[in-house]
Amino acid sequence: MNTNDNSKLYPSLTNETTHLLRNRNKIPKERKLSIKEIAKYVAKKLQNRNDVSLIFICTRNSRCSHIAYLWTLAISNYFGIARINCYSGGTEANAFNYRSVSALKKCIFEIEQIEESFNSKYLCKIGND
Repeated sequence: MNTNDNSKLYPSLTNETTHLLRNRNKIPKERKLSIKEIAKYVAKKLQNRNDVSLIFICTRNSRCSHIAYLWTLAISNYFGIARINCYSGGTEANAFNYRSVSALKKCIFEIEQIEESFNSKYLCKIGND
């Protein structure tokens, strides 16, 4: 159960995050090991009062890196963890995949296309701040 102030998140995103965290036992063991290594790194940086910078890279920067970026922001806000900076990148310039945008919207993220082009720009919100 989360005891931190997550009032900065949209209530629907708070509920979705709570639901996912309650079902974290479904994450495969191998994946949990990778996640624990990242968590140790983040915890150590925060304990030393350092900012944490995480960059998520996928080949085309159209799906996985954006999803990881947004969920990391949501979860860090959910637990009230400040000083986490996230970035998304890729080895090729491509547009944010419309299926990823749709999936994230279904998970209660607010995503608005603000510029239409080959590599359109989006405004993604997780809360009122």
